[in-house]
Amino acid sequence: MKRIVAITLVVPDLATVLAVYQSFGYPLVSQGQLTQDDVIVQRDARFLSCAFACLTLNPGIEQHLELVEYPECQQQVPFSVSGWAALELLVADLNAVYEQVRSMGLPIWGEPKPLSFTDDIKAMQVLGRAGELIYFTQQISPVPAWPLPQVRQPYDQCFVAILCSHQIAVSNTFYARLFETPEPEILRSKVAGLS
Repeated sequence: MKRIVAITLVVPDLATVLAVYQSFGYPLVSQGQLTQDDVIVQRDARFLSCAFACLTLNPGIEQHLELVEYPECQQQVPFSVSGWAALELLVADLNAVYEQVRSMGLPIWGEPKPLSFTDDIKAMQVLGRAGELIYFTQQISPVPAWPLPQVRQPYDQCFVAILCSHQIAVSNTFYARLFETPEPEILRSKVAGLS
């Protein structure tokens, strides 16, 4: 399986969102203004000259979080509009994460608890400053049916990215082609609440 190399979040206020991720210990790699070449990669001319910051989520695998400031973007209610995103980050100590995000005043959408299918993985959900949902996940013991990357730092890599799409089949085809991978099966599931 291919790994996530970079995640880009478009945010209304770069300084506010950057402070949150830096408080998690993610180091700043670069910061500046997007150029014409960056805009071509992002496929959106509106981002020309926008401020950006790039942080390393996991230096061992060179995984980055790219924050792009676009003041006109509005915070969205999770799961409500196409393009809304969530990240799932591995952590070493979920209880410590819980205390830190509480002290920061970040809204907790799901208290720390084991997943429905195993007590060996615990997770919680937090609403980030840009409206992104951040899933924090700790593996207590390995789960053979659900292997997770090894955690090497208190806040570690993103192992799942979630994107709200109005046409899942079209999005599935687009990302399979983009990442040069076979199209995964689309699984239908009713979202009744956060797990």
